[in-house]
Amino acid sequence: MSSPATSSFEVIFHNGLRKIKPYYDSRKTFVKGRWFGKTLLQILTDEFKYNTKEQHLESIKKGNFTLLRPKNKDYITKTTNYKSSGIENDPSYEKLGFEQLLTTTVENKDILLSVLHKHEPPILQWCREELTTNNEHDQKKLICGIEVVYEDEEILVINKPSGIPIHPTSNFYQNTLVQLLYNEVGIEFCPCYRLDKITSGLLILGKNGKIANKIQQRIRARNMNKIYFARVRGRFPGKPLIEMAHNNAEKKEIQDDIFNKLFMDEKTFDIIKNTTPIYSIDPKKQYPAGLGVPKNAETWFQFYKYLPEQNQSIVICKPLTGRTHQIRIHLSRIGHPIVGDPFYDPVTATYPKRLNFFLNHEDWTKDLILEEGRKQIFEELMQEFKDVQEIRGKEDKYCEECGGLIMCDPPKRELSLYLHAFKYYSDDGLYNYQTSPPEWID
Repeated sequence: MSSPATSSFEVIFHNGLRKIKPYYDSRKTFVKGRWFGKTLLQILTDEFKYNTKEQHLESIKKGNFTLLRPKNKDYITKTTNYKSSGIENDPSYEKLGFEQLLTTTVENKDILLSVLHKHEPPILQWCREELTTNNEHDQKKLICGIEVVYEDEEILVINKPSGIPIHPTSNFYQNTLVQLLYNEVGIEFCPCYRLDKITSGLLILGKNGKIANKIQQRIRARNMNKIYFARVRGRFPGKPLIEMAHNNAEKKEIQDDIFNKLFMDEKTFDIIKNTTPIYSIDPKKQYPAGLGVPKNAETWFQFYKYLPEQNQSIVICKPLTGRTHQIRIHLSRIGHPIVGDPFYDPVTATYPKRLNFFLNHEDWTKDLILEEGRKQIFEELMQEFKDVQEIRGKEDKYCEECGGLIMCDPPKRELSLYLHAFKYYSDDGLYNYQTSPPEWID
């Protein structure tokens, strides 16, 4: 686990995007197990492929990366807090010099120090002012301009905006939900499950790892139910739920009645099920590691409303498993992709060959028997990825201060998605939270 970064930064709002002005980021972290036995240069070259080996070597020479090695590992384990701001000057540690870093391999309990000039990609601006309101007289409780659905001493439940990643990554740090909340209230929240950056909706965060783990255990045991809204192309099969409701009731009463009965009566309400396997294609990995193993998956769908002017449908989704992009892939495979999905809508797909592979090969282990055929197709998909990145990279620039890559702003349409996590509830009723429906269902 890495320590909170020691850095000052400036937020800029421009053209609907939330940008972070480039800043120096100082961070320290215990080395990871997969790094043991490798030199620092090997680690940087393997983990951060956006820079060349020569660029990483220059960064080590400049002191942007270094290692601290404890002189007495047993002593350090029991007494030392590696997050301490002055640990780099602690006499209990040896700071390795440049020549040592080139030949010495990483060992358990080493600490990696890094000082980097960060260029974070922008994210969508979700509100005009990132206000936090705790007054009981306020109509809506907000944290950083984000709606708070529920809060107690153990958890925080929010209505996550689309376009913001949850966890820090190699590219994102200050422009992440976890760091945003930490900067505001000083709590290192632990998300209880994943939501894609471009997906909006209900997110449960534990106020410590123990609470988050308890909820995660329920999710793994499939004791937690998830309900999503999606806006898809075409008229979905079956009769819309909204047409089966009482016409003389108020809109909110109709919605509440429907939402309370979702997926309960399969005889009265049509339920479409998709059980095709889900797998991933990772362009950062080589074949065969980059072609994920298909895993069992199941999603249920109910037709909520038809929008005739757009020839689009609002669909309610219930994933029974939690595979990456499961709802998006299943909707695309049944011929009703989420409108504007940058990966799985044929109209807007950034990588059409990749999409066709997902659609034509629900289980590639059965469809593609010959090893040569698998490798050839994978290489074609990787070439498509490289071609797209090369075209997009023509507008990229390099930082005059550090020489690092500054990518151009992504299209805003690729930072949001008509997919909203609407409701989470446990079988025993202990947890039951829902957001207001997204505006785009009308």
